[in-house]
Amino acid sequence: MGSSQLIDGGFFARSATDVARDLIGCALVRTHPDKSRSRVLIISTEAFEDGAESGMRSGMKHAPGQLFIMSMRGHKFLNVGTDRAGFASCVMIRGIMAGRELVDGPGKVSTLLGVDTPLDGKMIGAEISFAHSSISVSGFRNTNNSDRSKNSVGKFHLDPVWNDWLKRMPFDQTLIDVTLKASFKDLCREIRKKHGAEKERGFRTIFPTCKWTQAEVVLALDEFRDTDSIAPFEKLLVTG
Repeated sequence: MGSSQLIDGGFFARSATDVARDLIGCALVRTHPDKSRSRVLIISTEAFEDGAESGMRSGMKHAPGQLFIMSMRGHKFLNVGTDRAGFASCVMIRGIMAGRELVDGPGKVSTLLGVDTPLDGKMIGAEISFAHSSISVSGFRNTNNSDRSKNSVGKFHLDPVWNDWLKRMPFDQTLIDVTLKASFKDLCREIRKKHGAEKERGFRTIFPTCKWTQAEVVLALDEFRDTDSIAPFEKLLVTG
């Protein structure tokens, strides 16, 4: 588990369209100033390349993996540099799934995650990081290039079928990716080790019928895979 799932700067050293497409279904992890963390799923992105120069868009020339916080009409938009330093290319995070909440719009995303100007120019890693998610499966991505804004070369969205799946309750173990199933088995072993066999059996009984959305389960299992932390599942253990 751990850092092997994290996305490094090399991932962003490609065309904006490739990066924007491949970020769909990945996790974005925001480490706040108080060291608390928010983990969300990326469901919508937009790729920007080249175009006319302007002060507002100067951050498009940041290096791959370097954060570009764009200000527009009082809002802050979270972008990440792509391709190569000095070439105008970046990807904007337009929509996320935060637990049970679908957050649609780059300004809303930044507000929820506490993204502001001081992050501009920083590299991914300490305060904003990205990780591969266990639900990146074939047919997951759906593109929509209509309604382009200046410099935009494509918008990418989660397929509506998967969008509905993420919001569905209760959790359905038959639909999850095999990697997540492996994480669930590891989680049960960890619960047995820390809390005993009886608590593990109770957890296995309650978990399939818990009123969590698919997104909440995916994010919690991915966090367990990355950190070995069972904290997101503690409330279920209490009732097990």
